[in-house]
Amino acid sequence: MTNTRRLLSLLLLVVAISLPSGEVYAKDSVSEFGSTLCRRMSKANVTGKNIVQVMKDVLLQYTGISKSDPDYMDQIIAFYNENQNEFICRGKVDSTTRESEHIFKRAAALSIHSKVLYGFFLNNEHTQVNAVEYLVPDPDAPDYSTSIAKLIHAPWGTGEPETFLDYLDKVLADPEADKRYVVSDIKALREMLIDYFGAKTADELIAEGKLQP
Repeated sequence: MTNTRRLLSLLLLVVAISLPSGEVYAKDSVSEFGSTLCRRMSKANVTGKNIVQVMKDVLLQYTGISKSDPDYMDQIIAFYNENQNEFICRGKVDSTTRESEHIFKRAAALSIHSKVLYGFFLNNEHTQVNAVEYLVPDPDAPDYSTSIAKLIHAPWGTGEPETFLDYLDKVLADPEADKRYVVSDIKALREMLIDYFGAKTADELIAEGKLQP
């Protein structure tokens, strides 16, 4: 190795070491981070850790936002709002989950929405709840999957657009919903999203000119 190349390698190493951990972590794309956040959320649920605290810590590390800032949660929510369509969970967990789906839907499917939504995302009045996800039939969905879980996240503009409100409506329309969910909780969540956060279906967004058909 020449002296110049050796010096360049040394400089790169020094820079990498000197960067804050949040900056190194931030090399992941937002979509990759969204998937990571979802895995950490699911793992916290399985291991009995505080889901809200785990999610908060992961978001603080990735964004570089300081917890000492009085408005740090507003900053976290602003980051989510800006990138809400990128928060996609990857990997099927059980019969109610899709191979890939928005983090709000994954939380509802795993029945941890009281912690993930009420305890974190919906604990801020500025949270936007109309992330749009396009869906197509999942050819690899196991037979035991519910009808809702036999759909999969697709590239933007491909297939059927779906918001979280659309998803909850599909859950409530399932004749066997009471076997997998506390239906009264899903209804209460739906009502809260509409009344306090302006939740819309994809069709409503299209009618309002906020989503191209």
